[in-house]
Amino acid sequence: MALILLIALLGFILMLAARKGRCIEQAEHLVYFKDISEAAEWADYVFIARVEKKLYTKQYDGTGFRMPYSYYSLADIQFLKGEDACDKLLFYGGYSLWNQLIVFEDNTELPRPGEYYLFTVRKANAENTRVEADSYTVITKAQMLPLEDYIPDAGFDDQNDITSVKRSSVILIS
Repeated sequence: MALILLIALLGFILMLAARKGRCIEQAEHLVYFKDISEAAEWADYVFIARVEKKLYTKQYDGTGFRMPYSYYSLADIQFLKGEDACDKLLFYGGYSLWNQLIVFEDNTELPRPGEYYLFTVRKANAENTRVEADSYTVITKAQMLPLEDYIPDAGFDDQNDITSVKRSSVILIS
């Protein structure tokens, strides 16, 4: 009886340890996203937007990457390149049914509702059942640069976090 309790206790401890999170290795990107001009050339859309809220997560169903796909709504979108009526973001990663965070190893931070980001994205390619075609995709954190203290009503020259915004606007306008 004591052996059964010991095995059950060890199993429970292993379950708790596994909830820390898991990072999945991803193939090399064809685009060097830290080079904003290269990323902007690759992207169909470059914009500043506020992540409004998490909508839902689609769990792994045998298609696509072995990870959850999380969907977020976007608001206050200001396009710098391209323009579209879409307001949904697909983030590759999220929490599994067992509340374990599963993400690519270079994309360990989930979008934070209420925060502004500079997005460098393309539209989703509906190759599997979890991808909704009318959503922008984020696979690497370099596609989603946080803009600290961004002021939506101010121009680019009046921003507190001017480096990313000014750099991207100069590259895209020129």
